[in-house]
Amino acid sequence: MDKKIIFSTGNFHVKGTTINKCISLCKDLDVDGIEVCILNLSELADISKRSLNILKKFEHNTIHAPIREARGYGVFVPFYYAKCTMTKLALNIVYKLADEINAQNINFHDLSRTKGGLFKYKYNHTIENLLKRPEIKSKPYVRQLEKHKKFNFLLDVCHARNEVEEYIKVLGDKTKYIHLSTLGERTDAGNQTHQPLCTRDADVLKKISPVKSLDAHVIIETHIRRVDVDLMKREIDFVKEWLYQ
Repeated sequence: MDKKIIFSTGNFHVKGTTINKCISLCKDLDVDGIEVCILNLSELADISKRSLNILKKFEHNTIHAPIREARGYGVFVPFYYAKCTMTKLALNIVYKLADEINAQNINFHDLSRTKGGLFKYKYNHTIENLLKRPEIKSKPYVRQLEKHKKFNFLLDVCHARNEVEEYIKVLGDKTKYIHLSTLGERTDAGNQTHQPLCTRDADVLKKISPVKSLDAHVIIETHIRRVDVDLMKREIDFVKEWLYQ
């Protein structure tokens, strides 16, 4: 499989940084595509023509569908894809964006509360595992994929914690994309999630190395709490080499 390397705009999302600024920072990156990570519903209406033109230059774009309702850094009101007017409106805008940037996949967080009949299956869709209690493991996503039979799976390596191999065993055949990052050091606030691979030691990387066996495209998704283009370029180069070591 020709694995594509994709870069999430979420890597540059910090307080005060707009979706258009995040896309602009991606324009010169040496990757196959960009994942347009829509954090808030309101951002769907904010993407400019200039941003669309930047995205059209990439071969393999994807979309992370809206995660939360509320605007504001640090505010998290999850957006549940219930069968309602708001969901239909949001999905129509997402699908229009997919057409404009030739998106190859649209990813969703938890769809456990979502019924069928909302989605347009001419597009590829995935469901992503979230950061839950470790003992929950893969079972909820097996159930969701049984309900949404035309969806595939996106394995978020950081969210999987120490259960990467179990996810691969259970859902490896359904896994078409990977969100690649690692857990950081434990602090008083807990584990620092979504840390770049290029900043981690060999023992940490060994724990997530089973993902190399997956026939899945790789989306670099970190959360370093600052805009650092040079670090992200280093991460891209590191991941390209690490995947085939």
